[in-house]
Amino acid sequence: MSDAVSTAVPELPARSVPELIAARAAERGDAVVATFGDAAYTYRELDRLTGNVAAWLQRRGVGRGDRVALLMVNSLEYLPLFFGIARAGAVAVPINAATVGEGLHYNLDHSGAVGVIVDADLLDRFDGLAALPQRRWRAVLG
Repeated sequence: MSDAVSTAVPELPARSVPELIAARAAERGDAVVATFGDAAYTYRELDRLTGNVAAWLQRRGVGRGDRVALLMVNSLEYLPLFFGIARAGAVAVPINAATVGEGLHYNLDHSGAVGVIVDADLLDRFDGLAALPQRRWRAVLG
């Protein structure tokens, strides 16, 4: 019996999570990849939605290295947004849904986010916030 630990790293079919989702969608598209409550996404659905988000962001001028903030409650819809941001070449900036006031302004300002995707239920968090010069757009979900 050997006490040696294997240091072999398994070969992945992709270089990024969005590429891995696309590869899994091609291999087993109807398999469920995520559930939340009664809702679920298959690999095919997640790949399609991720691509839609990436294309939407690119049409708004979001490019490689740009930061996009996400202010959302926990939901299944978070996944294609997060992975779509990555597929567009941008960086997701998750912000805790409990963040308000100066804390929210600080997070948005110091992250350099060019846009923010916010749950409609959290939209009032922006009331009274000072303008952020780097933010070009805001999208509201729900």
